[in-house]
Amino acid sequence: LSLSLSCLLVLGGVRQTTQPLAMMLKDLFTELTVQWILGLTVIYSTSNYVFKKSGPFKTKPGVAAHQLCALFCILYCAYYGATLWFFGGMIEVEDRLYQNIGPAEKLIKINLAFQTFDFVTTFLDKQMHQRSIMLAHHFVAGSCAFLSVYHATYLHYYMVFYTGCSEISTVPLVFVDLFKYFPKVGEKVPTFDLICKALFAILFIVFRVVLWPIVTFSYYKESFYSVMDGTAHSVPVVMYFITFGFALTLLQQYWGIKVLKAIGAILFPSKEDGAAGNKKGN
Repeated sequence: LSLSLSCLLVLGGVRQTTQPLAMMLKDLFTELTVQWILGLTVIYSTSNYVFKKSGPFKTKPGVAAHQLCALFCILYCAYYGATLWFFGGMIEVEDRLYQNIGPAEKLIKINLAFQTFDFVTTFLDKQMHQRSIMLAHHFVAGSCAFLSVYHATYLHYYMVFYTGCSEISTVPLVFVDLFKYFPKVGEKVPTFDLICKALFAILFIVFRVVLWPIVTFSYYKESFYSVMDGTAHSVPVVMYFITFGFALTLLQQYWGIKVLKAIGAILFPSKEDGAAGNKKGN
């Protein structure tokens, strides 16, 4: 209940209205973002309760429940976003900053629900890894999604890539992280674990390290032009996106370096690693 209320306050509390309470609640609960937040809350609460009872996730039921919800959302956003980006006629969009794209708006609202839910669960569960970085990431990503659909019709074209297409690399990461939290589970499926790690590394480099900066450069160019020629709907909002977009881009490159180092360690093991491996084998 507290999780549901927290999520609702994030979205519903920012809207000022003179409507009667019943009408306001009706509008609130028919909003796609709120529906997804509530749905994720139900899935999280139910799976958390089940995982607590028995099974391999009993030690960290909240973490396992979080990963389940993340997998559901990320799969949906990745498929929906990739379909739009590659096969949805996005290349025909004329105004990439302000054109209203219905399917993109739906995707952004769903991603906002996920970022809100993820922020709250990560904040509440101290067993989550890299909490500070992930909280900052979810806040920035969520606030950008909010400004893109609830503050103004802004950046629908580019947000298809950021909130959908780029999430393709996150699908295998859900399993990689799951096996980090529950190593005994990963040990039972070593081949699947290895496949997930390989897929994550490849997809992350393609979508986050290579394509992300290219898309961001295009967005930056158009955004700076809109500010200079006076067509920007809100200079503070545009600068907010530019500033934190740059921060997120740096974060992708930082993670990309870590991924490349991990690949390098596997392909070109150091003498110490080789000696340790031989010693372990003996």
